Amino acid sequence: HPINAGRLASGLQGFVPCTPRGILELLRYYEVPLVGRHAVVLGRSPIVGRPLATLLSSKGVDMTVTIGHSASGPSAANVMISPPC
Repeated sequence: HPINAGRLASGLQGFVPCTPRGILELLRYYEVPLVGRHAVVLGRSPIVGRPLATLLSSKGVDMTVTIGHSASGPSAANVMISPPC
């Protein structure tokens, strides 16, 4: 729903789509270091891709996020990921 998407983008409380929320919970459960890292989200759908990118770049998670999509070509998948300094 557009109101929930707007609340998520604004950092306000609201409903978060379950798949992006589940992905973030899995990363936290397995103690994957997130702060300062670079994530590549392949897909910009309003249900998974965009909300996931917003969650990963939100305050407290603090990742740098690149979104790749069908028009990005193979270069989106070839982004080099390096550990933070």
